[in-house]
Amino acid sequence: MHGDIAGKTAYDERVATEADGSSEERVAALERALAEKEREVESLRAELARFRAMVEHAHVGMFQDDGTGQCVYVNDAWRKIMGLPGDEGLGQGWQKTFHPDDIAAVEENLVLSRTSGMPFVADHRVLRPDGTTRWVQGTIVPMKSPEGTLLGFVGTNFDITARVEARLGLEQDVALRSADLRRTSDELRIFAALAEHAADAFVLASPEGDVTYVNDAYHRLLGDGAGVLGTPLVDAIRPADASVRDVLYAALIDGSTYRGTLTLRGADGAALPAQVDCYVVRAGPEGVLGLAAIIRDLSEDQRAEVERAELEAKVIASQDALIRELSTPLVPIAEGVIAMPLVGSIGDARAQQILEALLEGIQAHQATTAILDITGVPSVDASAANALISAAQAARLLGTKVILSGIGPAVARTLVDLGVEMRGTTTKSTLAAAIAEAIGGAWRRR
Repeated sequence: MHGDIAGKTAYDERVATEADGSSEERVAALERALAEKEREVESLRAELARFRAMVEHAHVGMFQDDGTGQCVYVNDAWRKIMGLPGDEGLGQGWQKTFHPDDIAAVEENLVLSRTSGMPFVADHRVLRPDGTTRWVQGTIVPMKSPEGTLLGFVGTNFDITARVEARLGLEQDVALRSADLRRTSDELRIFAALAEHAADAFVLASPEGDVTYVNDAYHRLLGDGAGVLGTPLVDAIRPADASVRDVLYAALIDGSTYRGTLTLRGADGAALPAQVDCYVVRAGPEGVLGLAAIIRDLSEDQRAEVERAELEAKVIASQDALIRELSTPLVPIAEGVIAMPLVGSIGDARAQQILEALLEGIQAHQATTAILDITGVPSVDASAANALISAAQAARLLGTKVILSGIGPAVARTLVDLGVEMRGTTTKSTLAAAIAEAIGGAWRRR
């Protein structure tokens, strides 16, 4: 622009200087001036071609309007960004590219730029005819004449979709990380509350094994927790047996979990039975966050176990007595007559019970006759037969007659096969027959 003004001034001066010369000289001067003008025009054309090539091949969208909102030029990059091929963006076609949610803000800035003549820069979205949305950074600069008259506007559109999406992705990632951080913080607060109110002692240590945290239960069970901070975890557990320390240490070094019942040194120095769990806290297959131990006081459990064992022993003893009574029932039938109906198999232990119960019953009831009924005994082997004969013999030694009832064919055959000596013992096939025999004998003795 400045070169054009300087050239025109030089030309006017030459014409004025040569006006006084001859006509031939004036013609020559005019021809020289015309040739110079043609060179200047050619230079301007070349410069315009360069600028047009630069604009057409630029990766930035460029446009121009006439100052009234009518677009008079767009380059190829603008068409690609906006998705409007050919001349669809000329005139007012460009206005349909704005995203519906951004139209109001963009129009407000356009009006302000036109009225104030100030440049306009803003990021906004465009909605392309194919339905896709792109983010662009739009710039509008007033184009004025040398006299300051507004000739229109030129502007650029730069596709910033990737940058915006990256920023939005980063914002989303930050939001997710913030949510994770809040969740982790909440979990830590929950853990802290659980740990501080737990009945079990919690001990946490660094990956190197130095204690970093103990809860309130540790103070109560094992003593001063502050004194163990920074000490090895296995020492903070306070095993009463020194050899246990090596076992715990080896388990943690190996990365395995230790669980066992140990005797520890309690807060008062006394033995503290405890269940101890030691393990490595991992962040993954390879990562180690630290070491941990949970110590549960088993003192109450052991006391309760002793009490349960004592109660169980009493119950068992009571049950045994009841079983003995039920397995060897003794029923008074009449004065001087008792009956013992037996049910189930007769083993060595029960045979002893039968003998004891029979002798005690004879003495308690001053019985002269005792009935042993084996109707409910499924089978009689040599041991059972010998037990019955022994009971009968013992009863006779006390002066009591013994009647063995409930002997069926199978039992009789077994007794014969076994060669059991039944001499001195009265036998009956049924309990009723045995009772009749016993009562009849009692009446006769009166």
